[in-house]
Amino acid sequence: MVIVALGACSAALLINTRARFSGSDDKIRLARSASALALLGSISWIAALALTFRPAQGLTSWYVGAAVVAATLLGLLTTESIIVSTAVLQAIKTTRSALSLAAVAGAAVFCSVLWLTLSGIWSGRVAATLPASLTSMAIAYGGGYGVAVLCGLTVAVGCRVPPATEDPPLFNVLQDQLLYCALGSFAIWSAAVAYARAPLQDSPHLLSSFTQVAIFLGPFALLFVFTFRNNWSHMKRQPERIKGVAGNLGRPVDEKAWVRNLRRHMMLQTICAIGLAVVSLAGVAATFLAALTGVYRLLLARSGKPS
Repeated sequence: MVIVALGACSAALLINTRARFSGSDDKIRLARSASALALLGSISWIAALALTFRPAQGLTSWYVGAAVVAATLLGLLTTESIIVSTAVLQAIKTTRSALSLAAVAGAAVFCSVLWLTLSGIWSGRVAATLPASLTSMAIAYGGGYGVAVLCGLTVAVGCRVPPATEDPPLFNVLQDQLLYCALGSFAIWSAAVAYARAPLQDSPHLLSSFTQVAIFLGPFALLFVFTFRNNWSHMKRQPERIKGVAGNLGRPVDEKAWVRNLRRHMMLQTICAIGLAVVSLAGVAATFLAALTGVYRLLLARSGKPS
């Protein structure tokens, strides 16, 4: 199903690319066909996740809540990025088809993260093997963010005006989605798998859990710092840049509103990055406590004392 979904979204991107260089009549028809095909591909991916969703048994309420929060943050980032990169920061009106594709792309990411953390990395009541968990991550993020990137690029290709941003909308969409995918991989998947494997109370599993957390949280920390530095750099240089190009875009651009929208975009990215960090660190803390509890009970059992 992932091939069908990505194939449909890829075809939508190609059709909208062709529409950009077609006549006015063909342009409208092709653009509508592209939007419908991208929506169909995205919905088919969400349906496939729903049909294969088998939530693990005995999950704690706080873990489910953390998974929902993480999925919501990543889905929100995806939808907001597509809308802002292709319309708001280009000083053009957002179309209904763009809003629809942005919304369904965010929903695809949300469902993918939820499927991964509540079903993909589990096998019944216990954690799946590490190779199986890696495969699940590749499927979930490959499908979810594949759909998101293709939907975003389909919208971006439809931007037929000189860009108001420093980079073209295509680059902005691709950069944001790859960053969000990396944040989700290094933080959410790693913390979730480590937590899933810790209750097994087997030394090899505990060792692999902590090794995995140490390996993956390092790159997450680098991405976290990159997000802050990149946002700070944007806020320092973009207000002056937009003043110099606003009069040369062939359309009215409210410089103050543009800077205000950029700040909101940067603020949302920062808040969501902090939220993802909190969720992942909570998972690491729970893993550590579960490991300590397991070791304590093991020592009590060996000493013959009741736990």
